[in-house]
Amino acid sequence: MTLDKFKAKKKQAEKEAIQKTKINIDKEPKLVFPTDAFPKRISDIIKCFAECYGFPVDYFGLGVLMAASSAIGNAYNAEYKYKFVATPILYGSIVGNASIGKTHVLNMCLSPIFRLEEKFREKQTAALQEWKQAAFEVANSNIKGEKEPPKPIPNEILINDATIEAINYSLSHNPRGLLYFKDELSGWVNSLNQYRKGSDTEFWLSNWSNVTIKVSRASKEPLYIKKPFINVFGALTPSFLEQMASGGRADNGFLARIIFAYPDDMKKPYPSDITPDESVFKTYAQIIEYIYKLPNNINRAVSEIDDPTIESIVLKLNDKAKAIYKQFLFDNTDNIREAEDDKIKSIYGKMDSYCLRFSLILELLELASSDFKSEPLPLYSTVEEIEQIQIQEKSVLNAIKLCEYFKKTAFKVIQRFESPVRLLPREQQLFYEALPDIFTRKEAENTAKETKLKISTSTIKRLLNNHQGVKSLFKKLGRGEYEKRFL
Repeated sequence: MTLDKFKAKKKQAEKEAIQKTKINIDKEPKLVFPTDAFPKRISDIIKCFAECYGFPVDYFGLGVLMAASSAIGNAYNAEYKYKFVATPILYGSIVGNASIGKTHVLNMCLSPIFRLEEKFREKQTAALQEWKQAAFEVANSNIKGEKEPPKPIPNEILINDATIEAINYSLSHNPRGLLYFKDELSGWVNSLNQYRKGSDTEFWLSNWSNVTIKVSRASKEPLYIKKPFINVFGALTPSFLEQMASGGRADNGFLARIIFAYPDDMKKPYPSDITPDESVFKTYAQIIEYIYKLPNNINRAVSEIDDPTIESIVLKLNDKAKAIYKQFLFDNTDNIREAEDDKIKSIYGKMDSYCLRFSLILELLELASSDFKSEPLPLYSTVEEIEQIQIQEKSVLNAIKLCEYFKKTAFKVIQRFESPVRLLPREQQLFYEALPDIFTRKEAENTAKETKLKISTSTIKRLLNNHQGVKSLFKKLGRGEYEKRFL
């Protein structure tokens, strides 16, 4: 299926859906992934994949974010104001029932990264052959004092299973960054602190913030890693989420760092004969590769005797984008100040940074998809040209949409092991407890007045209709009548 055919089919389906729509008052509002947050070319690709393979758009949306972020790495940062900078590190997981087919989605979304890694392997194989030949010639040379050439170090972007020590070694030679990909992220979580109490978790907490580290090693020179960049991506089953939050990970900010693609519908799709045209995959791969090939100030270590250099190119928000982001920070600060639960505070708190990270990713995706014309791809030729780019208000507004979705899925994760009532501000908790088990809207308004709680009519309406867009606190029994779900 080409993108044009997909668009035509989608338009017809939307028309038919409008004609058949019926209101079901017992049905909770669905959690909807904002595909319109992406540039149109990317949004069409995501929807085409979802239509052809039957998996939720949520999965493909997060997968595209992860692939684009990994292609960017340390090459670019987003700046709100001086020293208020974000690097696009993402910890992400798609959540789905066992045997739903999550692996297929992961492989599709990361195929451009796999392609880059394959090219690196080919170059490394050739470099090793040259090195072996040169080493052989030195070993058989009669020239006194001639030294064996340094062994070439592989260029990497993808790692699957490694110790923290091995990851640090790879980072020290690949300053642009890495993608830690595990099909089943439960393996990543279960390995934390398996051999060193506390150290592994602290490493991942620190990495998310791109904090420079120094690694002391026995009998070896210490490693100094400027701005470590490691993305984490994989899949989890809903049943594992509670275990993931154990061991203090829900309280130390670890869980809040992970963004979840957690749709309401997680049923295994039926087989379909519809398949995307090869050009759709090619376009997607070229867009991600375009981002990777943009000019940058990173020089990796080719051999052990080299020192890598890194200087991230900073893209600033334009004035309108800055004003929008500032308002987001104000609103998010209100949410943090009002929240009673520390887990909720932590989720809100991470959105300050995630919003800026998403803004950068979306801006570069916009650049790549709008400048996509032919093969070979037309690239900005110099760093100076790239530095003139500013992050536009559209990217920030769309980043906020993504934050709203991932905030709701984070709440959804917590709700698996905590009552959503506990996640409400204290005044709203008291209001909920004061309500009778079954009540009318008028009785709810009277309860707020009688208890003298600061609960406005608009807040009552929001609570009755939906809680944070994730799970309703009440079941609607009929016109104007409700029942508490959590007693």
